[in-house]
Amino acid sequence: MVGSYRLKNRKDKSKPFVLMTQQKAPHRNWVPAERHMNLFDGITMPEPETLFDDYKNRVDAVAKQKMSLADDFLWSHDMLLHGEPTDPRFAKKRDNWGNNEYPRMNDAQKKAFDAAYGDENAAFLESLEKGMSDEDLTRWKYQRYIKNYLRCIRGVDENIGRLLAYLDESGLAENTIVIYSSDQGFYLGEHGWYDKRWMFEESLKMPFLIRWPGVAKAGVEPEAMIQNIDYAPTFLEMAGAPIPADMQGKSIVPILKGEGKTPEGWRDAVFYQYSGENTHAVARHDGVRNHRYKLMRFPDTDEWMLFDLEKDPQEMNDVFADPGYAEVLGKMKTLYAELREQYGVSDSTFPMHRNKEDWWKERWAEKNKETSQAKDTKVVFLGDSITQGWEGKGKAAWDKHFAPLGALNWGYSGDRTEHLIWRLQNGNIQRVSPQAAVILIGTNNTGQSKRPAAETVSAIRQTLDDLAWKWPDTKIILMSVFPRAEKADNPLRNINDEINEQLKTLADGKRIHLLDINAEFMDAEGTLNKELLPDLLHLSPPAYGIWAEALAPKLKEIGVE
Repeated sequence: MVGSYRLKNRKDKSKPFVLMTQQKAPHRNWVPAERHMNLFDGITMPEPETLFDDYKNRVDAVAKQKMSLADDFLWSHDMLLHGEPTDPRFAKKRDNWGNNEYPRMNDAQKKAFDAAYGDENAAFLESLEKGMSDEDLTRWKYQRYIKNYLRCIRGVDENIGRLLAYLDESGLAENTIVIYSSDQGFYLGEHGWYDKRWMFEESLKMPFLIRWPGVAKAGVEPEAMIQNIDYAPTFLEMAGAPIPADMQGKSIVPILKGEGKTPEGWRDAVFYQYSGENTHAVARHDGVRNHRYKLMRFPDTDEWMLFDLEKDPQEMNDVFADPGYAEVLGKMKTLYAELREQYGVSDSTFPMHRNKEDWWKERWAEKNKETSQAKDTKVVFLGDSITQGWEGKGKAAWDKHFAPLGALNWGYSGDRTEHLIWRLQNGNIQRVSPQAAVILIGTNNTGQSKRPAAETVSAIRQTLDDLAWKWPDTKIILMSVFPRAEKADNPLRNINDEINEQLKTLADGKRIHLLDINAEFMDAEGTLNKELLPDLLHLSPPAYGIWAEALAPKLKEIGVE
């Protein structure tokens, strides 16, 4: 195991150390180590109560996911069967993945794999031929899944044991804090699911075990609600370092030192947000959970769900429309609004893709591929249709000024800030390390839904913060949002003007540089020049020339050559 190797072979063993060791073994697809392939043979694992959840009494999105054992478990990738599916129930499945682990095995490992799974697979194929029912098929899938998952977990257990054993043997155990956690919970057949993503309890809850000799009392199970945003401030306090004021989490050291007692003023609810993706079709949603109730919101369909976790711990019945819960609902909605405000969440910051639009999805795939293959990229442009327009009406200016810099164009027509945030969180952004990024975003927040300027600026600030750790050495040229509408007194123009005034507070002249060329597009009274912005929003070729002539020297000024 890499973790124990690094501990044993660190250069200066007199110095304090921090070791983070991540375990990939339980990740799909679940192929255990050879030594564990026969673990649990002959045992029928108990099924979860909700294995055959029919998804009634909840919003449609719950049924529309693609992470169910019954419908989405793949023939070879998940079920570890060789060859093509022999049953028509698998014909519609996207099972061209194969068992990617098998080709990586040497001959001895393949022989061991086939010996471990061969008889069971043959018996299963025979049952299929004889007409195995849908219910029995799901049960077989569950047994295959849960056993392989737990076989992989056994490997994790062993290697954690090796780490702890080294701490004991080296005498470090009494002076070392050990924390075991995860990045989320996981479905082991509950609701008929594998994977994660949902705000339902099984994936919302995360393990957190700590051993801190002399501080954390063994066997204590605090009731305080902690989150992974609490980890960083906790580690900083443990190390005696100051905690930055802008960190959203809280140090849990007072809970540990207080033998699990909840400190005065500790949170009584947690906020959750998931931005959605295509692979498992789990809908974008967010929500709040306190000690008894959970409220979920699905913004794309404007639907809600409310659960009483005391009466319905399996979350099978949505009581959002139940008159008996009207008072509870009102309080939970208020709590939801308060936590969104506390964490700076709005429609403009809630990451959102547009994969249901074929052109957007195709551009997304194309740009990810282009980025993964890019070399010597000095500048990346981030934005909406105006940025995408460098590929059309702005191409001549682009070819002259920016193509020689290996520039990438990440402009997507119609995008708002939430789409850009999603793209930066999910794309191949870290495959490149540009000298500069040019950002022009926000006009669609104004034009499509008249969002308040402060909300749009908050989203731009979040984008800048995201780039600060993904591209720490990259300079940012933040463009003032271009003017829109013909006259200066137009309400949409006024919102953009407010955005631009607030953008000035984000520029520090070091990492972030503001560039405002809006005066070039209008006369002294603020009337837009239709030769430059023919539709009073998008740029003509001469306007792209003006932008390029202003931007090129700015890039040179900040060190881009």
